Amino acid sequence: MPDWRNHFGALARYHVWATERLLNQHVRTLADAEYRRDVGLFFKSVHGTLNHLLVAERGLWFERFANGVSPRRKLNEEVHAERAAVHAALKQAVRDWLPAIESWPEDRFDGT
Repeated sequence: MPDWRNHFGALARYHVWATERLLNQHVRTLADAEYRRDVGLFFKSVHGTLNHLLVAERGLWFERFANGVSPRRKLNEEVHAERAAVHAALKQAVRDWLPAIESWPEDRFDGT
């Protein structure tokens, strides 16, 4: 039988690495005008897209898996207007997964 806790733990660690790499190596290099410019993305700008990721990450998926609730959120909600606040919240949101996964009882990983 697969070791699902370790599998999902590895995915959580990768998620932290990928998010921090995205923010620290790529998004950080953008001038504020580039960061906020409407470039035709579904959520308009990089800022809008990162806010969307934060809504999905923390406001929807984490709430469903960790707390068993399915909140209703607007996918284009601006959680934070300040760039640094979005980045800090997104970095924390991805870090919250591993402790949650590690705290779940083993039988949590037996279902579908």
